[in-house]
Amino acid sequence: MSELLAGWEEQRESLRHEPLLRGGDVMERFGLAPGPEVGRLLARAREAQDLGLVGTQEEALAYLDSPRGDS
Repeated sequence: MSELLAGWEEQRESLRHEPLLRGGDVMERFGLAPGPEVGRLLARAREAQDLGLVGTQEEALAYLDSPRGDS
């Protein structure tokens, strides 16, 4: 039960922080039109942000630029 509550609290905490990237940022950087790929990239950037791997917009874009997204 405590693991479930810890997971819920972690999720709640991550929602308090504004995303570092928006769809327009991703579309501009990668020359993409709106679509599923933009969503996938935003999800990867958000996960990296939630894990503490990136803390700025530029770090998030660099993370997505890296071959495996783990700069």
